[in-house]
Amino acid sequence: MSDRQPYQFFEDLPADQFAALVEDIRANGVRVPIEFDENGATLDGHQRLRAVKLLADEGVKVDYASQVRPFTSEAEKRIHARTLNLRRRHLTREQMKEHAAAMRKDGATLEAVAAAVGVGTTPVHRWTEGESTLSNEKVEGTDGKKRPATYKPRRSTKVQ
Repeated sequence: MSDRQPYQFFEDLPADQFAALVEDIRANGVRVPIEFDENGATLDGHQRLRAVKLLADEGVKVDYASQVRPFTSEAEKRIHARTLNLRRRHLTREQMKEHAAAMRKDGATLEAVAAAVGVGTTPVHRWTEGESTLSNEKVEGTDGKKRPATYKPRRSTKVQ
């Protein structure tokens, strides 16, 4: 494994997949911008950046787009980094559970974790029961509103 970055929560790609990524970047460049936080730490694109550095060592210069994403807390950075990678990686159920629990501990809502992992809220609730430790902290829901981390939405009483 390469030098771990603070927001690299996933293993490096297997050698064959990494080699394929290097060749794709050599032929087509970096297609998805690499994201950094305001301090220069990589939030998303660890493997792409690793491939660019390897190519640079071979004398191949690769220009790539980057984006700086400011966040108000370390927990938000961790949630963001995990969310982007969960959407791309092929993980076992146990790995999904592990990342779901970590996101809940950081204050992510059940809905946000479910969307990131690609399952419904019921399995996430089962996997992470008791994992949210931010009872006094507020988290942002999918509707953009901030609520206590332990907030449970009311069921709609509208008649249709």
